[in-house]
Amino acid sequence: MKSIEPISNKSNDYIIILLKPIFIVVFVAMLSNLFGQKQNIDPCALFKEAMSNNNIDTLDHYLVMDDSQLSSQDRINLMTFKGAAIIRKNSGRFRNGKTPQPSLIDSSYQLFTDAINMIDDEKMKVGYIYRRYETLEMYKPSYSGMSEDKDQLEKNGYKNDIGGFELHLTTKYDNEFWIGLEASIFGRLQSPFHFKDDYGATIKRSKRGKSMSGFTFSYLRNLQTNASESKFSIIKIEAPLYINITQVGYIKQAGQSYWFYRPELGLGYGRFSLSYGFNIFFKKSSSDVISRHSLNFNTKYIF
Repeated sequence: MKSIEPISNKSNDYIIILLKPIFIVVFVAMLSNLFGQKQNIDPCALFKEAMSNNNIDTLDHYLVMDDSQLSSQDRINLMTFKGAAIIRKNSGRFRNGKTPQPSLIDSSYQLFTDAINMIDDEKMKVGYIYRRYETLEMYKPSYSGMSEDKDQLEKNGYKNDIGGFELHLTTKYDNEFWIGLEASIFGRLQSPFHFKDDYGATIKRSKRGKSMSGFTFSYLRNLQTNASESKFSIIKIEAPLYINITQVGYIKQAGQSYWFYRPELGLGYGRFSLSYGFNIFFKKSSSDVISRHSLNFNTKYIF
């Protein structure tokens, strides 16, 4: 019987010689693709990071960077980052309280607009419109397209926060029912919202909203007796958590005044809040007449 001859090592050598250039070509192509993607993405990532850190030197470098070698999507992003950086670099938050000149606002607006016009997918545009609105909204007098952008965003569920003088309708229960009004010199309110793009993807949302009030004066009447309550707080957070630890006042009943300090804690949802209050009286004898515990409900309106 003939023995089986082993396969010649020369055949293996020929296979390796043939495969080597293939492996080299594939490796070089993958390496090139990897660095190519990094080149496209990194300028935007670095620029965005520079904006968040307010690194002026890096901002200046990318503001004059040639973006002709970037992919279309990265070029769009870079243009919007440049539009934001023009404002960020020159805004009063970083430059001695000075606001950007109208020409800078116009330049920023134009960069955003040019970027939005480059987007072929109409359903993607709302996210970039929001980026422009978020950057320029604080400069309403000089932001010519503000109302159009706001209308477009509100159609997709966006709600902007509002501020100003406030009136509150407030009720209290402490074994008896009270009702009254509050007035705040200033306050802010952001109602709950769910802002989506035209594909239905969430861009931004606020589940419970945000609310706060400052320098609040209150007056309540007891619905069962002639007692009244007057109180004042410096500042309070009303949503999503209700926190008021600056509240003092007095209850007037049967010709007597009972002074108290009343911290309140609770929950809020947009303009509505529910809280628990605990009275700490300045005189111990007051607790024999007035309840220490109360449940409070508040609704506010901004003008």
